[in-house]
Amino acid sequence: MGFPDKIAYDITSLDKLSFIGMYGNDRISIKADKEDAWSRGAESFNANSYTLVFGSRYRKLWKGGYTELIAGTVETRIVHEVFEVVVDTLTGARYQRKSYDNNSTETVNQLHVLWTGKIHTVDELSAGVTLKPILFKYKRWLEQDTIIYDDITGDWIPDTLLRKELNIDESAASLKYGGFTEYRWRPGDNLSILAGIRLDGFEYSKEITIAPRISMDVNISQVLSLNLAFGKYYQSHAIFTYTSDPNGSNRYLPHPESTQYVLGLNYLLRESTLLSIESYYKNYRNLAVSERLLLEEENPTFRSWRWLAIGRKRAWGLELFAQQKLQNNWYGTLSYSFSQSEFDDSGSSYPSDYDFPHISTLVLGYKFNSDLIRRFQRHWYGWWTYALPVNGDELTASTRFRYVSGRPYTSRIWTTDGLEYPFHWEEAEEDNNARYPEYVRWEIRWDSKWFSEKTAVVTFLEVQNMLNRKNVAEYIYTEDGEIDAAYQFRFFFVGGFRVEW
Repeated sequence: MGFPDKIAYDITSLDKLSFIGMYGNDRISIKADKEDAWSRGAESFNANSYTLVFGSRYRKLWKGGYTELIAGTVETRIVHEVFEVVVDTLTGARYQRKSYDNNSTETVNQLHVLWTGKIHTVDELSAGVTLKPILFKYKRWLEQDTIIYDDITGDWIPDTLLRKELNIDESAASLKYGGFTEYRWRPGDNLSILAGIRLDGFEYSKEITIAPRISMDVNISQVLSLNLAFGKYYQSHAIFTYTSDPNGSNRYLPHPESTQYVLGLNYLLRESTLLSIESYYKNYRNLAVSERLLLEEENPTFRSWRWLAIGRKRAWGLELFAQQKLQNNWYGTLSYSFSQSEFDDSGSSYPSDYDFPHISTLVLGYKFNSDLIRRFQRHWYGWWTYALPVNGDELTASTRFRYVSGRPYTSRIWTTDGLEYPFHWEEAEEDNNARYPEYVRWEIRWDSKWFSEKTAVVTFLEVQNMLNRKNVAEYIYTEDGEIDAAYQFRFFFVGGFRVEW
């Protein structure tokens, strides 16, 4: 459930003020109250989370540039409880025992000051400063766990291994800060070079980074242009990562780094039609990798909440894009991308979690005047359309089709191998060794817009997943050795309205 809103106000022709706010609340409660669910040891889950966003922006226009002042806050609260189903072996009674609890709050206040102005009438200089005071409180508890396994001595005697209890209760106030400056040089009408540098710091982790960036746009002709870009990018880890080890070993992790190279061509087929092709290569380092996942293959009894900044990732690809702007009532876009993404955590490479080799999206739309519908309604066979929102001043029919390659995942095997004594699920030795089926989705939509003097009301009706396709979200491995598929939404209707002013 969410409530977004935005208000804009022109103080003068040179002074603009706007406000934006959003509130979203998620509540999920899963009760394992069915008999077959209890027999499988299914878990019960309660979640009550919210996100609150509020911000304002003041923009001052002046000769040759503008200044912006942006202030806002984002607060996220997470309350998660997981209960295990326990069956009393003597009485057969079933009850719930809490096994995990997360009660965390993170508040990020933000202040941005930006300035952009002309230099030498054609060049441009920009600069900005960012301050983000952060308040967070992370409180998580996970009970110790028990695993039944086969004794390594070969006697096949069940034994018990205890996983240590996790108990984190940390709160702190810290500051993220940053600044940038960039200069756009235009030595001629056909060449533009943008060079800049950015500084970011985080008091909590004591990390400071400096990232240079440069790009160039070349107009080869009136219809053909070339763009090149190079840059380094840094971003702090999630607060969850810094606080996940009670011993504090994750606090001073270095920021993940990305080095990116881009080469692209744009071709203006005609004034309303654009064709583009772009290639890229991205190299990531200092990505966080779980120490437990690295070492438990050699020592399955090893447990750790420490993260190591040793992960690397490489991504490269080619993107094709065609855009038809609104002309003769038609508009549309067609995009296709081919990419490869590999992750390396300790010298071995495998497809990253979001490696989608092929992604393609087609969007088509047609805008027409409502006179056609109103003429249709005058006939005896058009009476039924009065019950539908189809007689607005502006009508739009559109459709979207999307295809995405299957997402990688690590398969599991139902076996007695490994530490656990009875039959159980064991992950494959190779990470992300399998893929889910491809994702295919087709949608159609109808928008009807009514105009008044200063406002407009838009209603829409959308039919999603027209093919009623079973797109797999994930596989669920049950306690009795079966594999169930959890599907995304299938054929369903979505409707609503919005007010514009």
